[in-house]
Amino acid sequence: MLLIGTLLAITVLSAVVFLWAWRGKRINDHPICRRCGFDLVGNAKADTCPECGATLTRKSAIRRGERRQRKRWLAVAIAVLLLSISGGALKLWSTLGNAAAQRWLPVAVLRWEAHRDGTQMVAAALHELDRRLNAGQLSKQQTAVVADDALAAQANRKRPWDSAWASFIEDAHDQGVLTKARWRAYGKNLLSRPLKLLVRARVQQGNPLEVAVKYGPARMAGTNSAPFTGLYVESWSIDGKTYHLNPLDQQPSTNRGPKPGVGRALPLKLLSSHVVPWNRLKPNQPLRRRVKLALGKHRLAVRFHVMAGHPGFEPPGDIVASTYKVLHARFTVVGSNKPTAVPITDASRGAHVRKSVAVKASSVDYDADTDPEHSFDWGGTLVSNRPPVPIAAEVHVRDADGRTCDAGSVSFPAKRQTSHMFFVTLPKKFAARQVTIVLTPSEEAAEHSVGIARYWGKPILLKHVKVDWSQVPKAQRPASVMASKSVGPATRP
Repeated sequence: MLLIGTLLAITVLSAVVFLWAWRGKRINDHPICRRCGFDLVGNAKADTCPECGATLTRKSAIRRGERRQRKRWLAVAIAVLLLSISGGALKLWSTLGNAAAQRWLPVAVLRWEAHRDGTQMVAAALHELDRRLNAGQLSKQQTAVVADDALAAQANRKRPWDSAWASFIEDAHDQGVLTKARWRAYGKNLLSRPLKLLVRARVQQGNPLEVAVKYGPARMAGTNSAPFTGLYVESWSIDGKTYHLNPLDQQPSTNRGPKPGVGRALPLKLLSSHVVPWNRLKPNQPLRRRVKLALGKHRLAVRFHVMAGHPGFEPPGDIVASTYKVLHARFTVVGSNKPTAVPITDASRGAHVRKSVAVKASSVDYDADTDPEHSFDWGGTLVSNRPPVPIAAEVHVRDADGRTCDAGSVSFPAKRQTSHMFFVTLPKKFAARQVTIVLTPSEEAAEHSVGIARYWGKPILLKHVKVDWSQVPKAQRPASVMASKSVGPATRP
């Protein structure tokens, strides 16, 4: 709309200049017949015009001064009027969503539209540029210019990212019209923001060192779904001593006991949904290595091989680009008797904390072939909606008779919307038409997270959570379920 308003203002200004140039400049003060423009010098007292015969005695029949049109300004005004009117018509046509208009626009105009962030024209312009590339309608020079625009947009982290830019780059590379230098630049601009290594600031001696990596999504094409970025750990070091990965690292270390003369061992544990060790451990699988550390401050450095490819890629398969990063962090090892997480029991926040947690339950899963003891798998998703304080708790599922099943642990950061999936095996005698989910505060769960130093210190109860048994044959359902009455939807106390 800003462009249309600008074109409208130019049109009005050009029209004013046109009228001014058409009227012209007065070059003398001779009497002039207003009807035909005849110079009446020497005939001012005549009653009629000797040229056209018009009556000169009536009012306003004679004007003073002969005028000469400003022909140069007239030509400029006409040219600007034609350009502004045609440009405004094309722009209005394009803005109204007529896709056919994009096919008639020159490459220069499409490039200009593609840089109008926050407008509807960006996607249409990029789509048209990519269509022309795939149709062979762009010259090598035009392809290079648009590719440079795409690389500039990828490198500018302050601009919102449109994956259509990367689609143009990748399509040009697939067709062999993109230079190697530009393809390397595409890999260099891989991430939308710098990587950051997150580590727990204070760690008890003998506990795992929780590490996570914070980084933005890859600035690349996502045709069917979001692109995938993988971090592969090559090596890591503590206080300058480097530890390379080997197959033995696939077995998590569970021995945390003291050793004579060296104190306790501190395993390194990398936890992140995006962190995959170089030796191809599965995502989220703990990577632990026994490291003998003394009390005090230490420096951690991790070398990552950062790769990007489309969803489902397996190195060294369909990798679009890659780079190496070394991230650093500091942490402090304290004695095992010094807590690193403190519970919060502020009564004024209790109601807000309880309301910030909800559960979305799933149906019970049962397979007689793999579950001959008549136990049932059930779970759901715990959702936190911006709790005022962090939550670190053990999750338990309790039935009406007080029987409890363990569902692992959960940690939610403060003031963020996050979710956690849980699963539990319900025993045969579990009266599970409806259950209560209990979140019991856990110092261990807080210590096994990266950024939680304070956590909510009171239990959170989610009552009347309905358990759906519709997927289990009635003959296989527990007797307690068949005897109980149906209940309404899950509610929160």
